[in-house]
Amino acid sequence: MFFFIGDIPMHVLYIKIIIIICLLIGYLALKIKYEITPQTELIAYCLFFMLVGVYLNYTLNDDAYISLRYAKNFARGHGLVFNVGEKVEGYTSFLWVFLLGIHNKLGIEIVPLTKFLGIGFAFATIIMTYNIICFLYKEEDIKIVGSNYLILFAVNVNFIYWAFSGMEITFYTFLLLSSVYFMLKAFVSNKDVNNENRLTLFFNISLASLFFSLSAMTRP
Repeated sequence: MFFFIGDIPMHVLYIKIIIIICLLIGYLALKIKYEITPQTELIAYCLFFMLVGVYLNYTLNDDAYISLRYAKNFARGHGLVFNVGEKVEGYTSFLWVFLLGIHNKLGIEIVPLTKFLGIGFAFATIIMTYNIICFLYKEEDIKIVGSNYLILFAVNVNFIYWAFSGMEITFYTFLLLSSVYFMLKAFVSNKDVNNENRLTLFFNISLASLFFSLSAMTRP
């Protein structure tokens, strides 16, 4: 008897993870031999992240179909309902359902779209976290810290699974990290307040507030 993660047998998952680790080791060997810029490394790990998800063959999570059902009914003019005529709030992510519903209203098929958005926001999450690292660490430390962070993201099977699950996890994570990033920038701007910094401070606080509000609407 085998255990499953999604629709992947555990023994197959172990074999695939071993292959992924071997590929990662091969990349790290090339990195040691050749000089690779942080920007190139960021792109390489994003591509590696996507290849891992495709290779592990993750499918949509069952719960994703709840949001899809609400989104389709919303797009058809029935409102945010699971069954037409029954006003029951059974979704947990208003903004995600609204986003999918608007796209479906425009004629876009939302089953593949939800996976595409999940992967896209996973990339955005990786990039935003890297921006936070660049903001917090000195230039000489960024290469080491940033590289380690990228490796952890690239081989994090749980994060990859949720990116391909069709759910709002990566969208919510991106919004939350974006709010943290702009709030950090606001704290720095507040240290030396002058006319120019007041505008920057206002801009960063406004963006932080916006992203916090959107994250609350995504996963209250």
